[in-house]
Amino acid sequence: MSSENGRTATPSFLVSGSLKPAQLASIEVAKEVWDLVGDENRENFLVVGGTALLLHGYPIMTCDTDIAITADTLYKFENLAMKDPRYAKSPFGQWTFESPRGFTVTIDFLDKTGEAGPLEKCTDYTMIDGIPVTTVEDLAIGKGAAWINRQLGKDFFGFKCAVKKMTETGLNFKQLSQKKREILDDIMFELEGMREEWGVLRVIRTLL
Repeated sequence: MSSENGRTATPSFLVSGSLKPAQLASIEVAKEVWDLVGDENRENFLVVGGTALLLHGYPIMTCDTDIAITADTLYKFENLAMKDPRYAKSPFGQWTFESPRGFTVTIDFLDKTGEAGPLEKCTDYTMIDGIPVTTVEDLAIGKGAAWINRQLGKDFFGFKCAVKKMTETGLNFKQLSQKKREILDDIMFELEGMREEWGVLRVIRTLL
């Protein structure tokens, strides 16, 4: 389902049509924004969050589209989106997209850890259905970091889904940067205080 940089794969569930309209709308918005900024921004754009989980094969429900983007590419998007009636920007800076499926999809521009802010240039991505998507490893770190910061169940669920995907595809955490390893250490420390989640902690340790 996923691929190395420069190649494209289409998830089987997109081909089979098993997703619900709201899920498809979230993915379609990612495609629309990507088409708007152009392929020359491949290292300046990543689909992250719940939409990335969808593209990596976990059909979760999400009501928004999370995109990590560099400041320059965000500026380009905003200039072009202002001319497209399907996009709207609130007085508070929140962008939305009117999907032809009947949904108003919120677009959240984030960094790779799930916090608001611009992305630094990124060469570590996976092309899925023609869109640059964060890797499963980075998705796990990002969802785990968001869970620590916000303590939301949906973030922890996303973290566990990403870790499960890693075990299914033979991926591991052995090549993490120092910063990412520090985040993973914080996640593991949090899990040590949750006896009911020690099974997740054991799985993570096998991936180190």
